[in-house]
Amino acid sequence: MMSRVDDAVLALYEDARLREDLTDEEAAALYAWAKARLHALHAAAADDDAFQAAVSKVRGLFSSLNRVVGQRAYVTPEEHAAQLGKVGLIAQQLGMNAPTEPLLAQGADDSAAYLASLLSQIDGSAVTPTSSPAETTSTPENDEWTDIE
Repeated sequence: MMSRVDDAVLALYEDARLREDLTDEEAAALYAWAKARLHALHAAAADDDAFQAAVSKVRGLFSSLNRVVGQRAYVTPEEHAAQLGKVGLIAQQLGMNAPTEPLLAQGADDSAAYLASLLSQIDGSAVTPTSSPAETTSTPENDEWTDIE
């Protein structure tokens, strides 16, 4: 007999639309994260109705993360910000943290790193950057530049 968590995880796997914009690597990380969250939510749920409401929110968060990560190269900055806002709203409804964009710039070209950064922020385990962008700006003195004539 499957547990309520197993049923909820299976339902995530069965709906391919929830991960259609992600690579297999990204989807695997998101499934693992969702499974861990569902276990925690199950332990905290007062009853079956409360757990099912949480499952519905995790499903919405999963779908929103799929869009934020998988579509970010194809949407305008405004659309991306709106998608990220939706992720934050759902995360907060689940008692988690809303992600913030500046911390994500580290993995801007790496979707798996971008997703990992989002998930760590949502879980509250994000590390504050140790240097500001102004401190790491390239200059001719610290890079090897070639003059083109």
